Amino acid sequence: MKNNRLYAQFSTGYRAPQTTELFRLQAGQTIAELDAENINSIELGLRGQVESLFYDVTLFSMHKDNFIFQDTNRQNISNGETSHRGIELAINYQWQYFYVAANGTFAKHRYDTNLTLSRINIQDNEIDTAPEHIGSVQLGLRSDLGEFVELEWVHQGNCYINPENSSEYSGHNLLNLRTGIRLSERLDIGIRVSNLTDEDYAERDDFGFGSYRYFVGEPRTVYATVQYQY
Repeated sequence: MKNNRLYAQFSTGYRAPQTTELFRLQAGQTIAELDAENINSIELGLRGQVESLFYDVTLFSMHKDNFIFQDTNRQNISNGETSHRGIELAINYQWQYFYVAANGTFAKHRYDTNLTLSRINIQDNEIDTAPEHIGSVQLGLRSDLGEFVELEWVHQGNCYINPENSSEYSGHNLLNLRTGIRLSERLDIGIRVSNLTDEDYAERDDFGFGSYRYFVGEPRTVYATVQYQY
């Protein structure tokens, strides 16, 4: 276990109500008696190096009290509770000039109380707009001179987009390409292609003002950079 480490952490924190939550009151609401949000979290992990492989695995459990939200009457209240439990993984493997890296999270995010976000009981429902799994993988080649090419796969899993868990976004997978070339000791150029396959996807999705909303992600986009050192 010389190059491996077991670790644990407990943390607690809070978030005071924001100005807009306290003073931007809705119709019929004369005062917002909001408490600070509190969160407690426990983590247990194993991190280490085995020859050319680095890894980090973490189990986590978090609980949030006094969750501030707008109820069905669009009034700000703070009596919600949510839980968040899952596992995070990060690995990195280097072999001569080649490397592969990956990271991901698998988690369950749930409402622990029947919040008045809906006219039905949503206790134990999954939190809307919170995917169960997200992650990415990078595969690349880098020379001693700093020249490189890297292909990246980005994944977002499915998630519900309303508190009732009756409507779902199926998630998406994107490919990104990056490369950089050194033309001289002072001059470097780079090219980055986002959404290489021109996938249709939503950067964010939710339910608001009586309808489903999808915030469309960027189509295939090419960026070029030039860096010169004096």
